[in-house]
Amino acid sequence: MVASQGLSGPAALPALYRAVQAARLYPDSKTLADMPLAAPPDEVAAAFAALELPEAPEQRRDALARFCARWLLPAGSDVLPAAAPQLGAGPPPGWLPLVQDPEIRQWAAELYRTWGALVRQAAPGAAAHPNRHSLLVPPGTEGAPFVMPSANRFREQYYWDTLFSLQGLLVCGLVELARSVLETMLAAVEAYGHMPNGMRSYYLNRSQPPLLSQMVAAVHAAAPDPALLRRALAALQREHAHWTAGAKQVVLLGADGRQHRLSRYCADWDQPRPESYREDVATAEGLDEAAAKQLWRDLASAAESGWDFASRWLGDGRSLASCRTTTVVPADLNAMLYQAECNIAVFAEELGEAAVAASFRQHAAARLAATDALLWDAGSSQWRDLLLGAAEAPGQPGSGPSAAGTAAGGGSRASPEHLTPPQAGGQAAAAAMLIEGCASAGGPEGEQLAAQLAQQYLDTAHAAWRQSGRMHEKFDALHAGAPGGGGEYACEDGFGWTNGVALRLLQRYGWRTGLFARRPLSTAAMRRSLFAAALALCLLGLARAQAPPGFDCSQLPNDWGQDQDQNNNNNNNDNEPWQALATAPGQNVFSQVYNTFLSRYGSNPPSGWETSCNWTAAAVGCQQNYGWGQWTGMNQALQINYTCGNNMLGMIADVNFNDNYVNVDDLDVFALWVNGELQAGSNIDENSLAWWEGNNDVWGQFYNLMQENDNNNNNDNNNNNNNNNNNNNNNNNNNNNNNNNNNNNNQNQNNNNQNQNNNNNNN
Repeated sequence: MVASQGLSGPAALPALYRAVQAARLYPDSKTLADMPLAAPPDEVAAAFAALELPEAPEQRRDALARFCARWLLPAGSDVLPAAAPQLGAGPPPGWLPLVQDPEIRQWAAELYRTWGALVRQAAPGAAAHPNRHSLLVPPGTEGAPFVMPSANRFREQYYWDTLFSLQGLLVCGLVELARSVLETMLAAVEAYGHMPNGMRSYYLNRSQPPLLSQMVAAVHAAAPDPALLRRALAALQREHAHWTAGAKQVVLLGADGRQHRLSRYCADWDQPRPESYREDVATAEGLDEAAAKQLWRDLASAAESGWDFASRWLGDGRSLASCRTTTVVPADLNAMLYQAECNIAVFAEELGEAAVAASFRQHAAARLAATDALLWDAGSSQWRDLLLGAAEAPGQPGSGPSAAGTAAGGGSRASPEHLTPPQAGGQAAAAAMLIEGCASAGGPEGEQLAAQLAQQYLDTAHAAWRQSGRMHEKFDALHAGAPGGGGEYACEDGFGWTNGVALRLLQRYGWRTGLFARRPLSTAAMRRSLFAAALALCLLGLARAQAPPGFDCSQLPNDWGQDQDQNNNNNNNDNEPWQALATAPGQNVFSQVYNTFLSRYGSNPPSGWETSCNWTAAAVGCQQNYGWGQWTGMNQALQINYTCGNNMLGMIADVNFNDNYVNVDDLDVFALWVNGELQAGSNIDENSLAWWEGNNDVWGQFYNLMQENDNNNNNDNNNNNNNNNNNNNNNNNNNNNNNNNNNNNNQNQNNNNQNQNNNNNNN
């Protein structure tokens, strides 16, 4: 394979390209790749061959700069502003009926107007002289408007980004523009055999996650057109062939000896990527030729995945030099292809193509069977990536299978790799797929969790707009509204998929409506929620294994859990089933929480605590007004509090009830109160999560903070502070006896006010 294969523009001239990139003439490697040639390639190549370059670095750099100014045109000059069909001065009447807040409607209107800044068309010269330009202009798309992700670095249309932008266009009623965007992609498949990563010649060696069928479905639903659907059906079949042949297809044997076929990311490229040339050269430094070529193929394949560069592709989980994308059979990719096969069958049936429909139903069934046989991990009840030639899978994608419709109910846990902050935790595509997975596969609980996640994403995007007037490509999950970091280039603004996802979520869920109304989460809470939601997603949507019989919340009275403690004290004298469900012989839920806590957070509490401390619980999964149960949407979630006088450690436990059997699956600390004052909490202190994760001995930290508080404050002041901070009394006075009595009742009996206070802090 030669470096210029499939290339046009400067990247097709290897000697020139290497020299200019080595001189670092442009800060971003992509700038040179996007600069059109001012003359035919042979003429430019001859001029460069005749150029005598000085040895001195500065003089050499100046000579190259003069050459480029003479023979190259500015990056971005091959695209021109274009009119967006149907785009008016403001949104259409009656849009976003679920959004009533004037500020949010103004924000949405600004997003609507942003489309005008992102619409472009190819300059006439790009189609007339394709070998001078890296911009791809498929036949029939000359002058057609398309949507770029941003107006800066990304000066072309992309593949999987477009799904989320297109959905936003449809929310805005811009059906003609959405159709133009789709037709450009269909033309690309017709011209090149697949939809490239983006519309540049240096992207032809790879694709991106195969979401074209979803775009066809969205546009067809908005404006049915049999002719367009028939054209799309042919293009989708051709794209399917691209993903199921050659190096992209892997043939594997299942445990029963049957042969299965699945797909992987595998770019047709073994050179430095032109748009990241310097970075790839540096990454492969010190490798022999064969190893360098394999690494470059793996890096390009990671870019094909859209998750560049998630740790699931990295052998050591950290360094790009360990990239091994082609050895991974991704669960989410095969879920997307399964959905594409199902969609193609539906389109074919609508068009009367019975044979095509039957064929693709068979393709879908075979892929689902292969996914179950090869990627399903019964031990953890989840689909996992398969690492070729190894027993251990590199990761477990969080939203692909359920978002693609392969879920069958039950439970699983998702991979945190591509939700790891600061970059991917705030990426629009990740959020959108996670929300879609919850909504489509989780039933009522999943829909509720989807709505909560939607509000969290909207909170973040709106914070960015308020702070900067911009919408970022990705968000920093640790700093609300801040742009994401990491990667090979600075975070872009614009931004197509960020805008599209926000608009679609506003249309579907509104803004703080009904059950889903919430205060904005802190940045620490956002990070915890994204990770926990990935886990909850699979609990709601991915598992094939039959879960044990669920606990029916209807068995419980309305106030269950508000006043129940480990001694079965019950102030309301209700005939509650706590004894049967939580204290079955050998299965006391408090004991299990205690043991789970010790194994997760560190050493035993100091001697003597047991005599003065008490476990209390609230059935937050059953009562939607309690704490984390509101956003988990799970029946089997308990808020567990460990109270020692006026001090409390709040935890959330995932609990399975099966008749009289209780099992604690997981446990997370979410808040700490010392003498009634919140010291760390998921949505109060932005550093709280780091505080918990940085202290393995949480019991010891809890004890030390209490001791420090006792040493610095007298009992009267402590009682007064407790009354003020927890608002447990109707007025703040200095009657210490009354305050102390009220506080003891609130803390030791875990009354309704204390639980409501916990709920407010968590929410």
